[in-house]
Amino acid sequence: MPRFKAFVIAVTVLVLFAVGIRIPQTISSSGLDYPINMSLQDTLLAVSDPSNGVHIFDVGNPADPVYHLHIPLAGNTGTALKDNVLYANEYGLLHVFRLNENSYEMVKTFEAEAEEAVPFFEGAVMNSHSGMWGCSCYGSSGSVQAPEGSSTGSSYAKFAVVGSHLYYLHHYKIVTMDITTPEDPVETSRVPVGGDIETLFPSEDYLFVGGRRGMYILDRSDPAKPVQIGRVEHFEACDPVVVRDALAFVTLRGGNACGQTQDLLLSVDIRIPSKPVVLAEKPLKSPYGLTVNENLLYVSSGRHGFGLLDVADPVDPVYIETWPEWPTKDFIWHGNTLFVLGFGDLRIFDVSAPENPLLLSSVD
Repeated sequence: MPRFKAFVIAVTVLVLFAVGIRIPQTISSSGLDYPINMSLQDTLLAVSDPSNGVHIFDVGNPADPVYHLHIPLAGNTGTALKDNVLYANEYGLLHVFRLNENSYEMVKTFEAEAEEAVPFFEGAVMNSHSGMWGCSCYGSSGSVQAPEGSSTGSSYAKFAVVGSHLYYLHHYKIVTMDITTPEDPVETSRVPVGGDIETLFPSEDYLFVGGRRGMYILDRSDPAKPVQIGRVEHFEACDPVVVRDALAFVTLRGGNACGQTQDLLLSVDIRIPSKPVVLAEKPLKSPYGLTVNENLLYVSSGRHGFGLLDVADPVDPVYIETWPEWPTKDFIWHGNTLFVLGFGDLRIFDVSAPENPLLLSSVD
């Protein structure tokens, strides 16, 4: 009987390979405890975890990601990449790291202004029962379709690299640094935006900042000194934002530290950035992060999985499909690859057919 079982198993494996069915690769990291956002450049994916630091993966082969580096940082809430340089925060500090093949070196550290020496954790609430942060109160940065010379960040990102400039949220300000020489950033401005700001999304000409009370728009005609020109106000809620052409999409999640109970997707007309107009409010279930590509929008529903919406008509977004079996928090959509951040894991999908994502690998 044991020989027969072994024979059956062997035949089954041979059949699976013969018909082209592949088993997704699973790797183990040194511990994704409470990952909150991601940034991607070329083949390197950095995941921020405020409990234990930055985890860096080589995703050149999305079906077989390689755990590359772990940089221990207390209170890390955001990263950005340019060339082989990583920018990451640690409470009130900004660190600059040179990434080598199998090691890293801290080359510079910037301290916060004296009057701003408050931990980045301020305003965040931990739900000890579910193990998730009550709000997106860490912030975010990045862009799905990144401008040339940029790294790509998830919708909860807090940092963004656009060309030769680094932007990051620090309490109520956007800090801008010239990174023409990536290892030697030079601060060029600190622009007050609001005490509630959480997330940062760049486009070619603007910065879109999500806050608990609204979405803010800054003109970066002078990339060294962005200027606030517009704002959409809403009830107090968690507020990541992504942009496609002349439209912005914002998720508002209530029932948490941000104070409200409504869960909505906002479609915002930004053809005139100084005068944004809300086109529609669509009720969603517990929305977290989101990512857009042309007329398709993936939206996280937290512990309830994620879904794909058709936003060709932004006044009436329509669900195409949902996947409740995969808890999610945030995304990066890069070409035909979808990076999906969960509450303690990372999954990578082939989305050549967006309505039918194929799991390629996972990091647990």
